[in-house]
Amino acid sequence: MKKNLLIAKLLSNASDEFSNHGCNDLSKDVKELITPELLNDIQQWLGDDITINNIPDWMLMKYLSDKLVDEA
Repeated sequence: MKKNLLIAKLLSNASDEFSNHGCNDLSKDVKELITPELLNDIQQWLGDDITINNIPDWMLMKYLSDKLVDEA
């Protein structure tokens, strides 16, 4: 779906920008939306045992961007 590809591109661009910032913390309301299943999928995608407390915002954006491309 073209809309997913557009959203994925925007998220990827935002991820690149956010990765240049010093503070990459996710807000509490965003962390609350990350289910254990989603965290497990992120860990599989990353190949690392990242925790909910140390996922950078840019990494979550890149993960979501990749997932949208896969679904398109």
